[in-house]
Formats: sequence, C-alpha cells, structure tokens
Amino acid sequence: MNNSPQDKNNFFMALTQLNLEFTDFNPVTCPQTQTIINTIRDSVILLDKDYKILMVNQTTLNLLDYSEQELVNRSIFDILNEKDFHLSLVENSINRIIETTYLKKNNQKAPMFLSNQPILSNQQDIMAIICTAKDISEVKKIEQLIKDNEAKLYHEFCNDHLTGLPNRQILIEELEKSLQKTHEDTSSSFSVLLIDLDSLEIVNNIYGSLVADNLLTKISDRLKKYLNSQDTLARLGGNKFGVILNHSSNSEGSLEVVKVIEESFSRPFQLNDYEVYISVTMGMTTSKENYQKVEDIVRDADAALNYFPLPKLSINN
Repeated sequence: MNNSPQDKNNFFMALTQLNLEFTDFNPVTCPQTQTIINTIRDSVILLDKDYKILMVNQTTLNLLDYSEQELVNRSIFDILNEKDFHLSLVENSINRIIETTYLKKNNQKAPMFLSNQPILSNQQDIMAIICTAKDISEVKKIEQLIKDNEAKLYHEFCNDHLTGLPNRQILIEELEKSLQKTHEDTSSSFSVLLIDLDSLEIVNNIYGSLVADNLLTKISDRLKKYLNSQDTLARLGGNKFGVILNHSSNSEGSLEVVKVIEESFSRPFQLNDYEVYISVTMGMTTSKENYQKVEDIVRDADAALNYFPLPKLSINN
C-alpha cells in the first residue's frame, strides 16, 4: 500500500515533535503542517473539533477532484457517503481504522480505509482531528474480480455447460430441500421424474456430435415449457434428464405433466435441414413419508425408469 503506514507514523512523529518544541503549537496555524501533510501519499484532511475541513493535502485534491478552496470550511460529511451513519462512525472510531467511502466531486464513490487521530492541547482539549485515508479502489476492483470469478466457477461447477441446466449435484441439493419440506409439512409432496433419451446415440452416430448437442439443447428448451418456477430441471449427463415436480400434491397431478412431456416427444425437432424424432423412456417416483434419504428416492426413480421398456411409463408410487 505504498508504505503509507510509515508515512503516517512519520507524520504523527513530526507533529509530536512540533508540539514538544512549541508549547503553544497549533497545527492549523503552524506553517510546517501543510508541508508535512503534503509529504503523505495517502489522503490527509485536517478538521476542527466540529468536523469542519481546515486543511487538505494534494493527494486528497487529486483523489476527489476538488480545489482547495472548494473543500476548506466545508463539513467533512459533505464528502462522506451516508452522512449520519458516518458521523456516528467517525465519532466513535478515533484511533481506529474503518472502511468508508469518500464522495468525489462527480458524485462517484471512492472506497477508503479511514483513521482519525486527535491533536490535543496541553489541557488535553481537542484542537483538531487528522483524518488519514487510504484509497482502496484497486483493492475493491480485485475483490470484485475474485467474486466474479468465484461466481463463474460456481456456475460452471453446478451447471451443465451444454444446456446451461443445473447438473446432478444441484438436483440432489434440491431433492434434499424438497425431502426436508415433506418432513416438516406432511401435506407437502413432490415427484421425481427421470427421462432417458433412448435414440440420442443413434442421432449422434448418423448426424454427428454437433447435431446431437444441438438436439440436447432443443430438448432442454422444450422441457422447460412444461414446468413451472417451483420445479427443477437438470441434465444428469449423457442422455438423461432429471425433474423435480414440486407443484403437484399427488402422483396423479405429476402424471398429467409427464403425459404432456411424453406427448411432446411425438413431435419432431427441427435441426437445420433435419427433422429428428427422439424416443424416450421415463420413470417417476413420488415422495413418501418413509423416505429418509435422497439416495432412496433416486434409486426408486431409476428402478421405475428401467423396469418397463419404451414406450411404457413406469411409476413407482
């Protein structure tokens, strides 16, 4: 941070020395004060006890884009964001470092680390307060970049890169939430539907992987149309999708949704110059009071999926 702590220490040591040499030392009237604060690479603002700006260094002027005449005699809270909050904060933060923001002339915010130091008279009365602030704009940019990268990595970890749908991990997490809800509210229920694209491999072999990938994307888009915001659609990998139906109070309600989905696969998918039909197998299980583990739900849905061959729909209820 450009050795500002050392600058700050040197600054206060210089003021202390002046105070020792001159018993009537006043930092406001002392000609050395302006010289000293201009050697500090961080922002330095000299306030009176009522928080009126008495003196600033060149760093402050450069940072806030004000002239000295525009700042002197103004309240410090004219350049502090959220005035009332920071008034209390500053009053209770002498000798401490706080994170705050300065308001520039163009109304943009400058994030700062702020430290306040009182200058006392021989009678221990506050004559002035030194506000030393470190511009942490670059630090904040780096922090935001890290957050953005973390969010991107989390999205990539939790979502299928091809369809953008949640992956198996997210489906399991949502299943755990749905299962917990049924334990807390016995009137709540859900169904788990697994969809196996039987002929996807044939499409891949005949038309190639690019067409197959395009087909997967169109399938996911079509499935979304038949689900509401409370449901979860996930790609489990390869040729399999998983759905949590949370909007139905019983298996019959879920079955109506499944029938609509099944009927939709009787219509072709338009892929460039091709009309592609895809056959599917589906298996479903509904929540039960005796379900204690998500693994048991997935097991039963898998069993329902594999129990009957296409075109039958198996329901484990």
